[in-house]
Amino acid sequence: MLSRWLNAVLFDDASLSQFRDRFRRSGVCVVDDFLSPEMADRISAFVAREAEYENRYGILDTKGGISREEWESKDDASKLFSLSRFSKVGDRYALSPNWLSYLRFTSASTQLELGNLWARICTDDTADAVVTGSECLLGALSGNQFLRYHTDKGEGAERLFCTVLYLSKNWQERDGGHLHIDAEGGEVVVVPTFNRCVVFLPGLRHAVGEFAESSTGKTRYSLTTWYT
Repeated sequence: MLSRWLNAVLFDDASLSQFRDRFRRSGVCVVDDFLSPEMADRISAFVAREAEYENRYGILDTKGGISREEWESKDDASKLFSLSRFSKVGDRYALSPNWLSYLRFTSASTQLELGNLWARICTDDTADAVVTGSECLLGALSGNQFLRYHTDKGEGAERLFCTVLYLSKNWQERDGGHLHIDAEGGEVVVVPTFNRCVVFLPGLRHAVGEFAESSTGKTRYSLTTWYT
């Protein structure tokens, strides 16, 4: 089933071995051209034109979001994020093939299968099923929004690894907004170019770098998934 979604290189034993070596060195692995071209086009069209987003605000040492009024009353050093996250599909797109493709890709069954493919890269467990659950979050950053250093350990079930898939077709390296990860062995900087996916250990501190002036008018879309 994954073959309809992903670039065929992900199923090549030699490529998987290379990805595994990268991950074991730093706890981070970057995979370019992650989705098949057709699926990358469909999902990117959905997130950019058909999805609707709501602004969210967060501070350090507080789970979840808080109101904008409370967030604005805090000192800058305590502010963790100002971002937008997917809230619903626009009414006119309820039967859009792009929306339906997004739904299928983020479904529990597809993500379970994908999670166990990632497990072949990220864990030493050779069992057929390592991953038992997942959670996806579609986010957007633009303008003065930000996401500062934090970890993705979460609460409840232990997170094994997390992925971020970048979905902005017009995003360039010069636009900034790079992902900075305090990886094992030193910092890893990931440029959020289209259809690039990064997998990393949830305990690694990471943040989104500042946007450059060239990013004005653009939105940095990403799909984050946590696997348990």
